[in-house]
Amino acid sequence: MKSLTAVLMFAFAVSYSAAAELVADGFSAPTGIAFDSQGNMYVSNWSGGSVIKVSADGRKSIFVSNLGSPSGLAFDKRGTLYVADYKQSIYKVTPDGNKSILTDKLKTPTGISFAKNGSLLVANRSSNEIASISMDGKINIVANVLKTPVGAVETNDGTVYATNYGGGISIIRNGKVSAITDGFSTPGVGITTDEKNNVYAVDYSDGAVKQIMKDGMVTTVADGFKSPVALTYYSGSLYVGTWGDGSIFRINIQ
Repeated sequence: MKSLTAVLMFAFAVSYSAAAELVADGFSAPTGIAFDSQGNMYVSNWSGGSVIKVSADGRKSIFVSNLGSPSGLAFDKRGTLYVADYKQSIYKVTPDGNKSILTDKLKTPTGISFAKNGSLLVANRSSNEIASISMDGKINIVANVLKTPVGAVETNDGTVYATNYGGGISIIRNGKVSAITDGFSTPGVGITTDEKNNVYAVDYSDGAVKQIMKDGMVTTVADGFKSPVALTYYSGSLYVGTWGDGSIFRINIQ
């Protein structure tokens, strides 16, 4: 296990781009990544039914277990972790590890993130919807008729970007849905924004992390990953989770 503060830089001649640094490995299909306010990293083990905590000094421990197929992760401002379970639920997990259900009425929820209004955005994969869930569990549909959506994030201007495993990026603005069909082969669960409101997403088939430019163009930030699925932004860097080798990589974008 490598320390998050002293990551190992590889001279990648074969697999990974020179921008990527390994920070942790040994995961079972890492699908979601989130950081708490103390800089600890949390990773969902899709195949292992658990969420693993990786402390700032690199130590790994089980934070919550006995889940179905945990995917997306997101922290609220109080430090409660929200976990999308692919079965049909969203779990709330307090900082001391107590688990409860926010809702169990979803349809294969995958990626999640918080919207500006404090609701939780959820990609409902099997129903082709992006849903919004209030903190009392009420569900509203933001958009439907998408192509197997697996991730969603909102930018500062209220635009929602969604990754579609069936192809392309959906853009939801003022209730209308448009699409970016070029530049992505198979978008994965991971989609995130940085402090400058730039949008990034993983491309599972291309083994890459890509940026969606404001003019709709797509550019590759880093590639050579083995089946990237998870993605988040934290403190000047992107963190990528790969199913192919069960690892987390860091890309410095500052």
